[in-house]
Amino acid sequence: MGGVPAYVELFAGPKPVRRVLAEQAFSAGGFLVDEVRFVLSEQLKETERYFQILGELAREALSMAELSRRTEIATGLIAYYLERMLLLDLVSRHTPIGAGPRSKTIRYRLDDSYLRFYFKLVAPNLRKIHRRRRTSPFDLIGREDWDRFLGAAFERFVDQHADLIARQLDAEDALEEVGSYWHRKTQRKRGVQIDLVLGRTDGVTTLVECKWSRKRTGMDAVHQLREKAQLYPNRERSTLELVLVAAGGVTRQVESQPDIVVLTLDDFIAE
Repeated sequence: MGGVPAYVELFAGPKPVRRVLAEQAFSAGGFLVDEVRFVLSEQLKETERYFQILGELAREALSMAELSRRTEIATGLIAYYLERMLLLDLVSRHTPIGAGPRSKTIRYRLDDSYLRFYFKLVAPNLRKIHRRRRTSPFDLIGREDWDRFLGAAFERFVDQHADLIARQLDAEDALEEVGSYWHRKTQRKRGVQIDLVLGRTDGVTTLVECKWSRKRTGMDAVHQLREKAQLYPNRERSTLELVLVAAGGVTRQVESQPDIVVLTLDDFIAE
C-alpha cells in the first residue's frame, strides 16, 4: 500500500490480512476496488488511456516505443501522458546504471504501490470480483499470480533499502550510485537484467540478485548471478561483489560459496 495512511488503516485492525484483502480488494464495492477511479479521475483526464498505459507498466518497465506498440497510442501522446504521470510521481524514468545523461535507453516504471497492486491483481479479475460470492481471494488470482506479485514487491523493497545493503557490506560511506542494469539481446551479445547495482567509490561494484520464495533458494540463483556478472560491462574495471538477497534463506550449498554474499529478509528487518 506504499505507506498511504488511508490504505494502511484498512489492515491495522484485528482482522487477518487475507480477510481484509477479500473484503476490500476482491469484493464488489471494496475500497481498494473502487479507489483507483478516484485516484486517477481526480488528477487526470482521458482516464481510459491512462488505464491502458498503467496496465502495461504494471507488467514490466517499458520504453516509450514499447508502450506505443502495446497500447496502439501514438508516441507523441504517450510522451504527454507519461509526463503528466511523472509529475504526479505515479511513474519514474530509468536508464541503466552507468549510462550517460544523454542515453536513449530509457524505461518507464510504475512506482505507485497501490496502482501496482490494483493493475496486477485486481483489474484482470474485475468480472470475477463482481460475480463472486464469499470465497478466498486466492480462488480468483491464484497462488502463482500472488507469488509473482510478492516477488516484484520484494525486489522493489530491496531497491528502496539499498543503503541497508551497503551497511551490511561495511560500504555505506563508499556508496555513490544505485540503479539497475540491462541491455537487450543482439546478434553480438546476450541480453541481461540485473536487479540492483551499487556503484561505489572504493573500486568495488556490487551486483544484487533478489529472490522471493517460501523455500530456501538454491544453486540455480547462484549460477544466474555469476552468469549476469560475466555479462555486466564493468567499464570501470572494478571488483565485482555478488550479493544474493533471498527472502526465505538459502541452502547450505549456497552458504558455502565463497564468492556470494547472502542476505535475507531478517537482515533488513533487523536494521
